[in-house]
Parts: sequence; C-alpha cells; structure tokens
Amino acid sequence: MPQKHETVARKKIEIQAKGVRIPEELVDEMENKYNFPGVRFGWMIFCFKAPDGELLHTFVAGGKFSQESPFHLVKKESRFEIWNNGERYVELEMTPRPKYYDLSTSDGTPMVTVATLGSPTHMNVVKSMYCLWAEKEKECTFCAYRQAWAQVGDKTPLQIAETVQAAVDEGIVEHVSITTGTLPTKDRGIRSISETARAITARMDIPIKCSFEPVADLSYLEEAKESGIDVVSINIECFDPEVRKVVLPNAKGRTPLETYIKNWKKCVDLWGRNQVFSVIPAGLGDDEETTLRGAEMLASYGVIPWLEPFHPLPGAPWEDRKPMDPEKIIRLYEGVLSIMDRYDLDLSVTKAGCVKVGVYGAVKEVQKYGV
Repeated sequence: MPQKHETVARKKIEIQAKGVRIPEELVDEMENKYNFPGVRFGWMIFCFKAPDGELLHTFVAGGKFSQESPFHLVKKESRFEIWNNGERYVELEMTPRPKYYDLSTSDGTPMVTVATLGSPTHMNVVKSMYCLWAEKEKECTFCAYRQAWAQVGDKTPLQIAETVQAAVDEGIVEHVSITTGTLPTKDRGIRSISETARAITARMDIPIKCSFEPVADLSYLEEAKESGIDVVSINIECFDPEVRKVVLPNAKGRTPLETYIKNWKKCVDLWGRNQVFSVIPAGLGDDEETTLRGAEMLASYGVIPWLEPFHPLPGAPWEDRKPMDPEKIIRLYEGVLSIMDRYDLDLSVTKAGCVKVGVYGAVKEVQKYGV
C-alpha cells in the first residue's frame, strides 16, 4: 500500500471544487513572467509539491463560483501561496513563462497563439477553434475552450509542428495532446489531427495523445493509429440518456451508446489497454451510482474511466454552475480506483496527455496518497 499523506489529494480536490481568487495586481506578473497564458480568462494551472517531492499539477477554473471562494492567491516576497481565508494553505511552485511564447512560426504566427504549456512537460494543442455545435448555438454546456485565450482559429500542421519543436528544443515538453472543435466532416476532425500528428512525428519522436468524437467509419481510427498517435480519448461525458440530452444539446448527445462502444473497442484493439480513455466530468447531472456503473462499463472494455470534477469555465453556458462537493468527488475517485483495480488498468504506463500528469483531476493523487 502507498504511504498515506492525508492532506495532499484533499488539498487539490478542495482547490478545484472552490476555485481561487486572483488579486488583480498579480495578473500581469502571472501572465508575463510565469506560465499562466489563460489567467485573464479564468484558466489556471497551479503546481505544488507533495511531501515526497512529487510536483502535483492542478487545473483551477476561474468561473463565477470562485468569486466566493475562501482560497485566494498571495505573494510573499518572491513566493506565491494559496491562502484559506487568513492562513497559508499551500505554497506554489511557479513554472516560468516558456521562451517559445515569444517566438513565431515560419509564417510569422506567434507561437503562444498556436499551443501552450498545459503543465510542466506537457503541451496542449487545439487544432481548430471552430466547432460545428457552437456555430449552431448548440455547444456542449460545459465547454468554453473557444474563450480560453486568444488563439489562432485554425492552425496548420506546420505551425503546430514548429511550435512543438521549439518547446522540445527548449527542453520543457515531453509529450503532446491534440484536440479539435467538431468539424463539419464525416471524420469530425480526426483526419486533421492525424495530419498534424504526422507533421510532428516527421520532425521528432514525442508521445502524442488525441481526443475526438466517435465516428461511424472506423477506418478513420486506423488512419489515426498510422499517423503516430500513441494515446486516444473518446469522451462520453455522462451516461444517463436524459442527462446527455441536456448536457450535450447537439448530435453528440444523441449518439447511440453502441457507437461509442464500437469506437472504444476498435481503439483498444489498435492502441492497447491503458492507452484509451474516456473523460467523465463528475457533476454534470449523473448520480453517483450511474457514474460508477458507467465507469465499470468502460473498464470492462479496457478503457480507462478518467474521472475529473466538472470545471465551470467563464464563457461556458453553465459557467454559473458549481462544481461537485469535495466529499462526493472523493467517493467517486475511490469507487473508480476500485473499478480500475478490478480490471487491472494502470495509469502509470500511459504514454501521453493530461491524464499522464493528472492535471484536471485527482485520481492519481488519491491513489498514491489517499484522502
């Protein structure tokens, strides 16, 4: 059994559930000196150390709920800390602003508008900010990635490959995630991701994770595998059919479960166990029993159920919604970990992506340190 450090995972869970208030006078310094490219838009990734020295990556949404948070950022001399009301809660490890943020691609595009550092060692890439569902005013209720920060609307594979190369040359990126808005094509954007992966792997050997919607034609998945992608995620979001219609008021919410299952099975055949995920944002409407039953279904197919709290983001249709209560999310984390153990799923061998560093949820911290 791992050694228990009771406060570490709980601190991360509490911070994500309650948000962090950021003093206006610190915003410029955070944006210009450290890796907070989305701080003005409420997208922040804080890092702090566990007792064993491991660096924990914690995504915090700056939605409206955080305005009443007891947690607030404080600068003490050269240190940044999160305080809980009048007492220090945790000291932060601030990641310096990457040098490549101030570089441009060969066509003159600022690299900071192409891709940013999601957490130390990990780069996030959104291939296209266009989304069919948002254009139809039927965007997913939790989504606000188009408001995250001022990025190029549609990046070329060359722009992305050059940006990844610059970050690798700087010595700060070890793996990459690529996603895209839903495109109005049969492949839903998978081909554009695959083309991007080929442009990256032609220049360097770096693990790549991608996320996309399920597709009717499974040959697109084979193309993705051949492009050099190492990890994939097809996110069902929630399981109750009635909840799905509300949370996903578009065709994704009406996609039959059977379509997801066919895609998951095909992905496990192509990429193998522990390299296929489905994100479950807890707090969208499913009750605990439904969430755990869905997680077990995923695990039975060899898919890792990646549980994380719903993050109410500024600009999302549900930006006013509050995250799940910390005690409820802890129960769900423990339930999902028990399921993963029964099906012999292992996060430690995952090759790439935000799930590798655990930035959006606390599954890894609960598993390692307990609560």
